[in-house]
Amino acid sequence: MNKFYVFFALAFLTACGSSSIEGDWIGTDVALGDEMKITGNSATLREGPDFARCSIGTPNKGRYLLNCEDDGFKFKLTIYLNGDNLIVEETDEYLDDVYIFVRS
Repeated sequence: MNKFYVFFALAFLTACGSSSIEGDWIGTDVALGDEMKITGNSATLREGPDFARCSIGTPNKGRYLLNCEDDGFKFKLTIYLNGDNLIVEETDEYLDDVYIFVRS
């Protein structure tokens, strides 16, 4: 009977636990070598020597808005899952780039 309770508890925690975007991600293709770590409502992004801290907004239709800052430079990213990939969109008046990250 105790095994049943342990199984139920694990199933419940898995279903109600952290979002599926959480974890460690590494960039592919153009973003090769970049790293993103997502925990709770914050994320860190490392691009070579640059390191940005981001706050994660409430999801809207599976998309999350990140407000990031790197040495006073502020920028926004939109992230979402596409299968096993984390898609990172950098969109502002000068940039319109899309990067693909995979779990590390």
